[in-house]
Amino acid sequence: MFMLYHSLTPEEFAPKIHDQRVCIIDVREPSECLEGMIEKAINIPLGALPEYNINRATCDEVVFYCRSGHRSKIAAQIYLEKYRLLDLPAISHLKGGYISWVAWVNHRPSPIDQDAISE
Repeated sequence: MFMLYHSLTPEEFAPKIHDQRVCIIDVREPSECLEGMIEKAINIPLGALPEYNINRATCDEVVFYCRSGHRSKIAAQIYLEKYRLLDLPAISHLKGGYISWVAWVNHRPSPIDQDAISE
């Protein structure tokens, strides 16, 4: 069975922030997170990711993001390989990363969307 990860635009990703069954993982380095993080995300730098196990009991989907989308694709591939023979949650990555998310949020009129960036 060949599994793929999904690439999500910021618009496709936005509703997932409020879904309790979606785990959001920021794979940037901690110093990069000082510019802000997406609401509900946990920071696990890409280098530490292979040691981190997804709790399948609480995550139906895992969405990775980084600054621009490159490292999050690598993270998705790591997890697809790690869990290839197991009951895998859906794996996605945010296209364009945090940069595209902030740009999208800043062009939305709703204050709810502005709250999706935690500083």
